[in-house]
Amino acid sequence: MKTAISFATLAAFISTVFATTGDGTVYDVGLGACGINNVASDNVVAVGHALYDSTIPAGSSNPNLATICGRSILATNPANGVSVTVTVVDRCVGCTDNDLDFARGPFAVLYNGADTGRFPINWQFTDGTTTPPPASGNCANVAAWDVNAIYWGGDQATFQGYLWVAQWWTQGESPVEGVSLPWKKVAPCSTARSAAVNTTTKSTTAKSSKKTHGSKKSHKKVTDKRRLGVVH
Repeated sequence: MKTAISFATLAAFISTVFATTGDGTVYDVGLGACGINNVASDNVVAVGHALYDSTIPAGSSNPNLATICGRSILATNPANGVSVTVTVVDRCVGCTDNDLDFARGPFAVLYNGADTGRFPINWQFTDGTTTPPPASGNCANVAAWDVNAIYWGGDQATFQGYLWVAQWWTQGESPVEGVSLPWKKVAPCSTARSAAVNTTTKSTTAKSSKKTHGSKKSHKKVTDKRRLGVVH
């Protein structure tokens, strides 16, 4: 005897097998850590702070440069099979790596019009992965390595398509990876990045998302340092 399986049931099953499982919550969006202004109806989301911070290029404290910004996520409510595609624009201090903090619009779509609460969510990046890309180096304003230049610890240079950082004083030694060598390879150069969201007002200052309802793990109060783009 053949048994009919609804699309919602199939979608929920697939999302459970192939996706990360965590909690879905809601917050009032605004200027996010990616430096983009959004409104409640935008299909945008904040990811856990540790996950977000892992994609900020080494040597930088600017959250706007996180390579997870602009990534698309397919999120599914395992209870009803409803899915939405959202774009990462923010950093959630009260979330684990498995959680997602949604703008009010997509949250209501996922959870039958709810405007508060904590519910299960299955998700993955739309390229089929459950991990973000490695941090890439912003090389736009970094000069190429110069054999005659003197570099101090923390100085940056570009070489063969990569961003490098000097670990101590050096001159005349080309950037090469290895033990006890003065240069450390940061990441491939990335001089530009775009975020596919409905509202695209950019800023170099940012704040983390703050949960307003249904959160067991509340966000930390935004401080002046957070508004200046400092990542904790």
